[in-house]
Amino acid sequence: MTARPVRRWGNAGRERQNFLHFYCFFISHKLKSTDSLTKAGYELFEILRRLRLTIAREEGLPPYIIFSDKTLIDMSIKAPTDKETILNVSGVGGAKYEKYGDRFIKAVTAFKEENPDAITSIKEEDVRP
Repeated sequence: MTARPVRRWGNAGRERQNFLHFYCFFISHKLKSTDSLTKAGYELFEILRRLRLTIAREEGLPPYIIFSDKTLIDMSIKAPTDKETILNVSGVGGAKYEKYGDRFIKAVTAFKEENPDAITSIKEEDVRP
């Protein structure tokens, strides 16, 4: 009877194990995408989500086709009130601006008029423990 060789990982195995441990820790402690929003920012995000849903129903499209949540979060952070600012929002290009830009600018402007002192986001380093 012959013995099977024992597989030894050596340092490579430990390095892989350390990497996996770090990766799992990073994923489990990763910030949620809305964690950078303040209470006012989250309220604006919800207003923008409702507007997106209204537009999606009007056009018979899924809401994510209008704008993704990531785009709405960035829009909540930047709170654009003009064409130049909204075009700097991630996920907003010329075509989407032409189709939806004015409605979202009006929603943000109305929110800012109701909440003139509202701060919609905080720095990421302030969120981390």
